[in-house]
Amino acid sequence: MKGRKVQWLSIVFSLLLVLSIGVPLGQAQNADPGDNTGYEPENPGVRAEQTAEGDLGMVVTAHPLASKVGAEVLERGGNAVDAAVAVQLALNVVEPMMSGIGGGGFMMFYDAENEKVSIVNSRERAPAGATPDMFIDKSNAVTGAGKFLLGANELNNEGGGEFHIGEVAVYDLDRPSSDGPVFSYDFEGEEGASWDLEKFSLFERGTTFTLDQDGGKITFGPPVGNNSTSYGQTTAVMDEVENSELLMRFRTDDPGDDRRIRLWLRADDYRSQGTTFAKNGYGVEIETKSKTVKLIQSKDSSSSTLSTFHYDTTSDWQWIRFRVDGSELKVRLWTDGSEEPDTWDVETVAGSVIPFQERVRSGRSVGVPGTLKGLEAALEKWGTMPLEELIEPAIELAEDGVEVNWVLADAIASNADKLSRTAAKDVFLPNGEPLEEGDLLVQKDLAKTFKLIRDHGTDVFYSGEIGAALADVVQQFDGSMTLDDLKRYDVTYDTPVWGEYLGYDIASMPPPSSGGLTMLQLLKMFEELDLTQYDVRSPEKYHYMTEAMHLAYADRGAYMGDPEYVEVPKEGLLHPDYVRERVATIDPDRANPDVRPGNPWEYQDGEPTQAVEQVDDKVEGQTTHFTVADRWGNLVSYTTTIEQVFGSGIMVPGYGIMLNNELTDFDAVPGGANEVQPNKRPLSSMTPTIVLKDDKPYMTVGSPGGTTIITSVMQTILNVIGYGMELKDAIEEPRIYSNQYPNIRWEYGVPDLVRQQLESMGHAWESSPREIGNVNSLMLDEDSGLYYGAADSTREGTAIGLSSEDLTVERMIERVEQFERDGEMANSDVARLLRNHLTAVGHYEGQGSVEKAVKHMHSFQQLLDYQKEHEQMSERAYNTLYADTEVLLEKWK
Repeated sequence: MKGRKVQWLSIVFSLLLVLSIGVPLGQAQNADPGDNTGYEPENPGVRAEQTAEGDLGMVVTAHPLASKVGAEVLERGGNAVDAAVAVQLALNVVEPMMSGIGGGGFMMFYDAENEKVSIVNSRERAPAGATPDMFIDKSNAVTGAGKFLLGANELNNEGGGEFHIGEVAVYDLDRPSSDGPVFSYDFEGEEGASWDLEKFSLFERGTTFTLDQDGGKITFGPPVGNNSTSYGQTTAVMDEVENSELLMRFRTDDPGDDRRIRLWLRADDYRSQGTTFAKNGYGVEIETKSKTVKLIQSKDSSSSTLSTFHYDTTSDWQWIRFRVDGSELKVRLWTDGSEEPDTWDVETVAGSVIPFQERVRSGRSVGVPGTLKGLEAALEKWGTMPLEELIEPAIELAEDGVEVNWVLADAIASNADKLSRTAAKDVFLPNGEPLEEGDLLVQKDLAKTFKLIRDHGTDVFYSGEIGAALADVVQQFDGSMTLDDLKRYDVTYDTPVWGEYLGYDIASMPPPSSGGLTMLQLLKMFEELDLTQYDVRSPEKYHYMTEAMHLAYADRGAYMGDPEYVEVPKEGLLHPDYVRERVATIDPDRANPDVRPGNPWEYQDGEPTQAVEQVDDKVEGQTTHFTVADRWGNLVSYTTTIEQVFGSGIMVPGYGIMLNNELTDFDAVPGGANEVQPNKRPLSSMTPTIVLKDDKPYMTVGSPGGTTIITSVMQTILNVIGYGMELKDAIEEPRIYSNQYPNIRWEYGVPDLVRQQLESMGHAWESSPREIGNVNSLMLDEDSGLYYGAADSTREGTAIGLSSEDLTVERMIERVEQFERDGEMANSDVARLLRNHLTAVGHYEGQGSVEKAVKHMHSFQQLLDYQKEHEQMSERAYNTLYADTEVLLEKWK
C-alpha cells in the first residue's frame, strides 16, 4: 500500500512541476552538471592519488604526507591504531587549521579478533568555571524595578475579535509568598464597564478594555484615525518591583486571527502611544495566528526575541506564569483545570547572545583538550607501538618544515585577522604576511612540545609545563580554564549507536555526538520513503531529502546533549513507528515552513527536555576525518577537530599548539539539553561510521564540516548502498544540506532545472554552490580480500594501499633488521638466526625451487613460535613477521 501511495504522489508531483514551469521531468533528471556553468569548484578536482587498493592495509587522509606516515607505520608492522595515532600527530603539523592536540575527537575501532566495534571518546569538556550564561552579554540587560504593562493589538484590520482575561496577579519575588500579590485583579463589575481605573490606566485606540460575564474583555475594533491597526495599552497601578512573577488566566476567543497580547514585567513605560512595546522591560507576546509565545527583551526602545515556543490552538481558558528573577526568565502555559506542570516552556537568561565570531575568539570558547589523552588511551588498549616512536614523524615534519598546500594557504589568508591576535601570527603570518602556497611552514615550538611529550609522556601536557602555559593563555583571553581542569580530564570508552539500512548494519557515534542518531534517523526515513526509487538527481529525491533533514535536525536541536547530563531518547528517535510518524508529515508537493520537533519519548520511557530557541548565527566548523585498515582486518574511522578553521585562533606561546573553540558548540542561550555546564561535553556532529554486511566489515566513512558532517556521511552511505555507486563516485556525487526551512546549501552538479522546480515548491537555494564536507572512506571486498580507499577531491586527499605484491623475502629481512634496531629482539643472535633462515628461503625462491622455499618458510614459522614462547621478540614483531609468512606462502601456492 505504501509503495502505491508514494507512486501516486510521485505522479501528481511530476504533473504539478511540469505544469508550473513547463520543463519535462525526465529532462531535469538527466540534466548535465554542465548547466552549472560559472559555478565550477576551485579545487583541483579528481586525481589518481585519491583512490587506491591493497590487501595488506589502507590509509586515507586529507593530506598526502599524513597518509604516507600512516602507511609507513603499517609497513613497519604497526596495526591500524598505531597508524591512526601517527596520522593524527602528523595532521597536527601538516593540517594545523583542522585538528591537533589542542582539540578532541572520536576514534571508532573495529577489532578483527573479537569482531567488536568500540569508541574512544576524547571530546573536549567545559572547565569547572564555565557557566550556562557565559555566552550572554548582560551589559544590555534590563535591571531595576518596574511595572506590569498589558498591551493588545490586532493586525487583521477588520475588527470584531475578542480576547478574555479571567484574573491576573503579580508577585514580588523578594517578599515572602505569604504576603500575597503586590497587584491583583479579578475583573468583576458591571457588564460593559471599563476596567477598574484604580487597577489599570487605559489608553484605547480601537481596542477597548471592558467587563463582561466572563471577566475582562478585550475587544478589537477598527483602527482609529491614521493608525493602521487597532491597539490599546494598559498600565497596572502598583508599586514598582524588580523581581516579579505574573500569573494570568486568559482565553484566545479567535485563535486563528492575527491578534497579539504583550505582557511586560520590570517595565518603565510604553515606547510611544502608537505601540504596545515597552521602552525597557521583559515581555511575553501571545500571538494567535502563528500559535506562538515569544519571550521578548526591550532595551532603550529596541526589542529582540529571546525565545519562542508553540502552543495548541484553542479557545479554552488557559494559564500563563511569567517569571523575571534577576537574570532568569521563565514562562509556562497550561490548560485551565489541569495540574500546573513542573517544567517551564521557556527557561533562559536576560541579555543578548554574544556574536558568534566574538564567542569563537574568546578564551571562554576553549574546551579542555582531549586528543592527546585519547591517543594514549587507544594505544594502551589496542596499540602495539609506543607513543614515543609514533610521534617521531610529526617531530620531523614540524622541525624540518612542510610545504604549504593550497588548502592551508587559503585557510591562513581567510583567517589572518584571527591569527594576528595571538602567538599564531609568528608562525602563519611571518613579517605580517600570510604564508602562501609553496612556502615552507616550520613549527619549531610545536616540535618542542612533541619532544616534551615523547620524553615525559602525556603528563607534561595534562599536569606539567605545557598544561600550565595552556591554561594561562586561555585565561589571558577571558577564559576560566585552570591546570586542575586539565588534570581532571579523562576520556570515555563508548558503545556505538547501531542502526540498519537496507540490510546493512551501521555503527556510528552516540551522544554527545548527534551524528550517529541523526544520520540513522535520516536513513530510516529514506527506507520508509523508498527514496532510491527516484533518480539520484531528481527533484523528488532532493525534496524528500531536504524535508527529512528538517525533521531530523529539529529533533537534534530539541533532544540531544551530553548523556552524562541529559537523557537522550535514542530508542524513540529510531523507533519504526516514530520514523513513520515523522515521514507522514512530509508534503510531497510543498516545503513545510513550520517544522517542529516530534515527541520520541512516546516510544520509550522518559520525559522530554525543554527545547530552547537559539540564535542562528553559527558558521559551520571544519575538522578532518581519516580512516585506516591493517593486514589483520582491524579498522579505524576517526574524526578529529579544533572546530572552526584554526579553532579559537589562540596559540599557546612557546608551544605552538592551536586551541579549539569547541565550547561554541554548546547552546549560547541556556535552558536546553545542550546548555553549558562545568565538565560537560558540547554536542557534536562528528559521525565516524563503520558499516557491516552479514556481520563483516563493509566500509568506513566520515567527514568534517560541522553540522553538515551528518548529511555528508548519510549521502555517501545512501549513494553506495541505496544507489549502488562505486565508492569514489558516491563521494563525488554533489551533496546538499539544509537544517531548517527554507535554505538549501548545494554543491556543483545539482541541475539548474531541478533547483527551479524545488523553488516552485517553496524551497530556496543558496545563490551559488559551495563544497560540503570532505569524505574519506574505505571499502572491503570479502571475496578478493582487497581494501578500496577513496579520498574526497575537496582537499589534497590521498589514499595509500599496501599490497602483498610488494612483499618479498628481502622486505622481510629488512623488517627483522628494523625490529632489531627498535629493540624488539632480545639480542642480536635472535635477529641473526631469523635473517639466516630468510636468506635460505630467498635462495630457494630465487632458484625456482618453490617447494623448498615453502618448506623452509614453515621452518621459519616454527622458529618464530619458539622465539615468541621464550619471549625473545615483541608481540608486534612476531605478529608482523608471521603474517608476512602467510602472505608469501599464499602467493607461492
